[in-house]
Amino acid sequence: MLAAAAQEQDGRGGSWRCRSGTHTPDDNLPAMSTDTAAKQLWICSSCGFIYDPDEGDPDGGIPSGTNFDDIPDTWFCPVCGARKADFEPLNG
Repeated sequence: MLAAAAQEQDGRGGSWRCRSGTHTPDDNLPAMSTDTAAKQLWICSSCGFIYDPDEGDPDGGIPSGTNFDDIPDTWFCPVCGARKADFEPLNG
C-alpha cells in the first residue's frame, strides 16, 4: 500500500519515512542466500572451461547440482577433453 503510506524523503536521500517507520531502499529486497560461499567452481587448466556445480554437465552425464568431488574420475572436460585431474579450484 505504497500510495497510502504518505511517504516523504528524510532529507538525506538514503531513507524514507512512512507511517510504519523509516526504511532504506534495501528494505524490500529479498535476503541473499549464504549458500554461494560454499559453492566451489573448478577451472580446466588446459582450456579455461569453468565447471559450475549449479549447471553440471548434462551432455556429459553430470546433472545440475553435482559437486565436483562427486563427478567420476572418468569424466573429462566438455570443451577440450582434459581429464578431471586437470581441473583446479577456482579461487574467486
